[in-house]
Amino acid sequence: VPTVVEGTGPAERGPRLVPPEFTPYTVQRGDVSFGAISKRVYGTSAHAEAVSRANPFVTPDKLVVGKTRLLIPK
Repeated sequence: VPTVVEGTGPAERGPRLVPPEFTPYTVQRGDVSFGAISKRVYGTSAHAEAVSRANPFVTPDKLVVGKTRLLIPK
């Protein structure tokens, strides 16, 4: 989800959209859900929904260790 921020320089007056940034991630052993992946990456399962939204065409029951690549929001 893009973030709206206020510009800081003279050429950036007013709000502007900042596109989200992602880190590539390959599914590892034990990654049985987006909650488990969130816990591994962020230290908490609270961001499972963000991981899910960043990967709309991936379902947790289709995760393959070493093969499934995901985008993890920064």
